[in-house]
Amino acid sequence: MKICHAPLDWNMWYISKYNEEDDTNTCEPKKISICALCEKTKPITKHHLTTKADPYSKTAKLCLDCHKFVHKTFKLKEIIMLYNTIEKIKENEKIQKYLNERVV
Repeated sequence: MKICHAPLDWNMWYISKYNEEDDTNTCEPKKISICALCEKTKPITKHHLTTKADPYSKTAKLCLDCHKFVHKTFKLKEIIMLYNTIEKIKENEKIQKYLNERVV
């Protein structure tokens, strides 16, 4: 069973049962890597920059905290139309404030 944006405990390490060989279409944390937003080394998720329905959708590596904050901050339509690159997401005032608070 695939769990996406549903876990109550975002710090748990969810392993996808859905296509274990290719994690490009999953949002569960898979590997330790550098988050594209906060630049911390943590378990990462794949954030779709357009829509999951598009098989060629570009993704960004985000830690659980940043991924959760992006979806809390923006509606899906906003992500698709206005915030479809990491650079555009980072330019947003709310995201900048969030990132500055994470550094402290």
